[in-house]
Amino acid sequence: MDVSKTIQQRVLIITAFTGALGVILGAFGAHGLEKSSISVPLLSAYHTAVLYHMLHVMALGIAVLAAPLITGRFWRLSIAFFFSGIFLFSGSLYAMGLADAAGSDLSFLGPVTPLGGLCLILGWLFLGTGAWKAINK
Repeated sequence: MDVSKTIQQRVLIITAFTGALGVILGAFGAHGLEKSSISVPLLSAYHTAVLYHMLHVMALGIAVLAAPLITGRFWRLSIAFFFSGIFLFSGSLYAMGLADAAGSDLSFLGPVTPLGGLCLILGWLFLGTGAWKAINK
């Protein structure tokens, strides 16, 4: 495997801060947004964003630990797609929910959400493929 310990550590640091951000946004959703004028569907979408955000922070943590077991190129792709997926999927839902609570409309971001979901799927597929390729060298 050609991922250095330093790269793993850097990804772990960024993952930790991404996880902290997920907890902050989740707490804000539970204690701030629920008392706002946000619509019920967007509040539900916001909670989905938090769930997927935190699940994929855990996936990133697993990927960091699994780096020695995975082909480097596929490991890097899985990391990139997990981060992109969190940003696009959860980020678009966060933005739409927060905008709705503030009386604005960012529904034009709706098409970004499935693109983020695709990135999350690709993250998992690259992680699995990288492990499979490492086994079958």
